[in-house]
Amino acid sequence: MEFEHLNRVMNEALRFECPASSATGVTLLEDVQLGKYHFKKGDVILNFLHGVHHNENEWQRPYEFIPERFDHTSKLSLNSEGKKRSPASFIPFNGGMRVCMGKTFAEANLKVFLTYLTQSFNFEHVDPIFQAGEFPYAHFLQSAAKPILIKLTLNQ
Repeated sequence: MEFEHLNRVMNEALRFECPASSATGVTLLEDVQLGKYHFKKGDVILNFLHGVHHNENEWQRPYEFIPERFDHTSKLSLNSEGKKRSPASFIPFNGGMRVCMGKTFAEANLKVFLTYLTQSFNFEHVDPIFQAGEFPYAHFLQSAAKPILIKLTLNQ
């Protein structure tokens, strides 16, 4: 698996199932007007990351697992109106001053682990639904009730 494709799969997995459900809350020090919403001093605002990563205005087909949306040459990398997505539409580790301290460590570990797995093993789907030419991404992470069976064989 090429590195860029591995990166796209990793980013899509982080978008699809974010490691945290929400970012750290921010307590307002004064009254604030955000668009049509008014917040008072002392209110706590949370950023709901699952909602950000599944926003239909920013993501085409947001409830499908499509790694190609992280390929800047793909039409799927654009928002639902065909424009460039907001940088704040993908924040699995939050961002700015509140970025997760473990972000770099987690990303490095994911890359090393996934590279090791893909170089050491051959993966084969046991379920025939996954063997039919086109991979059904939407089915990939839908249900824990029915496990996805994969046969691993050691690379020679």
